Amino acid sequence: MLSSVGDLWPDVERTYARETLACRPFEFLGLPVRLYSNGQTALSLLEASYEEFLSESASSADVASMYVIETESNEGRRYEMVDPGFDAFVSDDVSQAVACWGAQLMGNHLFRQRFLFVHGSVLAGPEGGVWIFFGASQAGKTTLAFKLLAHGHAFYSDEFAPISVDTGLIHPFPRSLFLRRTERVPVPVPDAVLDACPAFDDHQDARAQEAPPRRTIVPPARLPGVNIARHAAEPAALYVLDGFSEGPTKVRPTTPPYALKFVLDNATNPSYLDAESKRLALETVVGLLKTTPCFSVTLGPASERPEVLADVFKRARAAWVRPPTEELDRLAARCRALLEVDT
Repeated sequence: MLSSVGDLWPDVERTYARETLACRPFEFLGLPVRLYSNGQTALSLLEASYEEFLSESASSADVASMYVIETESNEGRRYEMVDPGFDAFVSDDVSQAVACWGAQLMGNHLFRQRFLFVHGSVLAGPEGGVWIFFGASQAGKTTLAFKLLAHGHAFYSDEFAPISVDTGLIHPFPRSLFLRRTERVPVPVPDAVLDACPAFDDHQDARAQEAPPRRTIVPPARLPGVNIARHAAEPAALYVLDGFSEGPTKVRPTTPPYALKFVLDNATNPSYLDAESKRLALETVVGLLKTTPCFSVTLGPASERPEVLADVFKRARAAWVRPPTEELDRLAARCRALLEVDT
């Protein structure tokens, strides 16, 4: 169970000398972050989860210091996610600790770098720019990403699309993949590699009266033949995954207002943005949707070949015609009015 408590930093500072804690330096979107911990359980999972962000050092004066403290009591092990100056979170489940630390990182710090985080998979487009895939959990984002990676697309992210609210560019965020070994995903990873990667029971994804799924943390660099993108790029297409069918994959143009709904519904950190940043984020997203092709996707069978799938997407983009934007403008005006009410 995860619970929010007050700022625990004064207690941590009194109890633990910093030099006695293990430290892992990271760099996220230009922000140096030091993660300190007195234990190895959560620290090792976080290190594997953000392997691509590990840094040689984090010596900047603007470094963010965060803590994961593990304690033992008669009730069992407890994880405290402590971010000085902010409310801490406490959980008895390591999967919640890992997820919560990522949420603290994005909510308390990365928004200050002026990024809007949107939940989705991101790949480089074949002709430049990036493709962003939105969809509910188990909608097929990872399945689709693996197939297109096999067809030469570069990897940006399997989980988040960080959009700069200043430039509209999408930045790489190659967090490790959390794969279920039972997933029907064409995972191009030998069993020996998967066996060497850390794993955890994902209680956050557990269904009632079912055992939580076992997830393996796979850094993207361990995926054979995968090219990890290192530079920000403009969005070239947005895709909303709406389900599966027994027939071939279908890619159909959709309206910018429909895509705006999915972008706003899948934004992970807007509540942390100040009023000015919220307005800027809205204008950035609306501007992108006026010029970026938007599609809905119904995925076909798992046996569909990557080259066939890639051709379906290519033909859809070639046939795309820019839609009128009047409805998008009206919806954006309503969003602006709501932002004014909130402030």
